[in-house]
Amino acid sequence: MTPPENLTALHHDALVALVAALQRQVAEWSAANDALRTEIARLTRAGKRQAAPFSKGSRVSQPQRPGRKPGSGTFHDRAVPLAEQSTGPPVDVPVLLAACPACGGQLTEERVDCASTTAIPASPRPQVTQDRVSVCRGVLGGQPVRGQPPDVAPDQ
Repeated sequence: MTPPENLTALHHDALVALVAALQRQVAEWSAANDALRTEIARLTRAGKRQAAPFSKGSRVSQPQRPGRKPGSGTFHDRAVPLAEQSTGPPVDVPVLLAACPACGGQLTEERVDCASTTAIPASPRPQVTQDRVSVCRGVLGGQPVRGQPPDVAPDQ
């Protein structure tokens, strides 16, 4: 509500009505101001808590268990490398135990498993060649003359 420009021209009843309307407006703004201050205080307190940074309010009554569920996903063993991928001949690794550690009985061969390790070599070191270039100076003119290495650019 915008008050009239000339308040002196208003009658007593109009002035009382204007004051009442302005008081109602002030009361509404005060209530809105108090609500906003309360919200700011709540958000400030919530921002200072470090216990649950991703909390979104109330908890779920029956949450799901974390992690991957058993049997879900596509799982498979890595394929045995081909013979031409191997850098050396296969190494036979015998069982060194004379008896079964669980029952103490004699051991019989059941099968031969293949186990492989792929080692990625470190990055190669750059090849650095250092040339010892002779520099001479002319006796008469004093101009320096430098030798030219074969693998170096002429302006280097």
